Amino acid sequence: MIDLVKLKLSAGDGGDGRISLLREKSRPKGGPDGGDGGRGGSIIVEADKNINTLKHFAGIKEIVAKKGEGGGKNKMHGADADDVVIKVPLGTIIWLEAENSPSKNRRRKYEQSFADFEFDQEEQENEFLDNQDKEEDSLPFRLDVLFHRNDVRFQKFFQEYSGTRVGMRNYDQDELNQVESEKEQAETKHFSDLDKILDNSGREASTIKIAELKKDKERIILCQGGLGGRGNRAFRSSIKQTPREAEYGTFGEKKEVIFELRLLADLGLVGLPNAGKSTLLSRFTKARPKIANYPFTTIEPNLGIMSSVDGKKDLVIADIPGLIEGASQGKGLGDRFLRHIENCQMLMYVLFLEEETVFDEAIDLAEKAKQLYQQYQLLQSELGAYQPELLEKLSVVTINKADIYPEEFSSYFVDFFAKKGIEAMLFSGVTGEGLDIIKDKIFSLKE
Repeated sequence: MIDLVKLKLSAGDGGDGRISLLREKSRPKGGPDGGDGGRGGSIIVEADKNINTLKHFAGIKEIVAKKGEGGGKNKMHGADADDVVIKVPLGTIIWLEAENSPSKNRRRKYEQSFADFEFDQEEQENEFLDNQDKEEDSLPFRLDVLFHRNDVRFQKFFQEYSGTRVGMRNYDQDELNQVESEKEQAETKHFSDLDKILDNSGREASTIKIAELKKDKERIILCQGGLGGRGNRAFRSSIKQTPREAEYGTFGEKKEVIFELRLLADLGLVGLPNAGKSTLLSRFTKARPKIANYPFTTIEPNLGIMSSVDGKKDLVIADIPGLIEGASQGKGLGDRFLRHIENCQMLMYVLFLEEETVFDEAIDLAEKAKQLYQQYQLLQSELGAYQPELLEKLSVVTINKADIYPEEFSSYFVDFFAKKGIEAMLFSGVTGEGLDIIKDKIFSLKE
């Protein structure tokens, strides 16, 4: 599963204005008629619920929008370039690593300090009604606000009588500069060991969070296209009737970004490899993940939709690949799997005993129960080491393979966990035993 990609995004530059003087048989001195340049194409990111991974970006390093058309003679306005729409899955976070000056200027202009974030009473009420489900840690950047002509500075160029253009562009504004994350008020993240998505092996990246898309059809204008420059007709006056000056179009925004996918789900299945999470997903939903009797059968998260017993409610379940000890430090790609748990509203711990352990008479019942509890402690330890807030999520503790446990085993396991203050529920992914009870429990937690 591709859940991390790095891209260089370049919006189109604005078209240059035209320097032209009207020459007609009946009007040998018709005056300036140079048209304005067109707008450069913007790069828009849109969330799409029908996409589950970032695999459509595989092999893509750069996305470039077209430049606006230059102005023409006879007051002809250059054509605007088409915008480029990039579709990403719900739960995609956009981290900014580098940007050019136009990008930084727009971000800075519409950046709002949390300390100075104030509304009058009416605006507060409207904001609350329109954004009841908005997160408290909403981003300070307003990528929906665009620059207009009064917000930018245009550079002029001139044309000599010989036709030679005078006035070089300042290309320094178009150069990419690393984001100084320590000076930013937005959430920061340091990526390391990203040789699979970065060009240079072992290179690290310091980034700031600029967007997170969680709703279907949600859009942001990540890179605004440049604005078209004015033609010489715009500079005519009573004392300058044949101006030989026009404006360059402004540079389009450029950004180097990392897209990070964190799956959105109501319930995340968490357990060790071979715990039976994929079998459980296939029982709860119509999803058909790969199932086999060996560890790490699941190497990428799977999603499915579970309906309540009465069929009136649905929730999304994410089958997270098995975690091992040290997963929070990256062992077994654990850190890449753990990120998908962050957006899960609830967690279901799936514990189990190997058949050899169940039928091993040398291991007493207390030791078997202890092994189950140690599994639970290991999973909690890895979640807490990765992000302590994960332990605060609502959760259900379950024990798989109830079909092979003698009755006294099941009763002992439930009592053992109850003494720890934990309600443990047994089920069988093979026979379906206990699944309806667990399903009702999950939906009751969601309410």
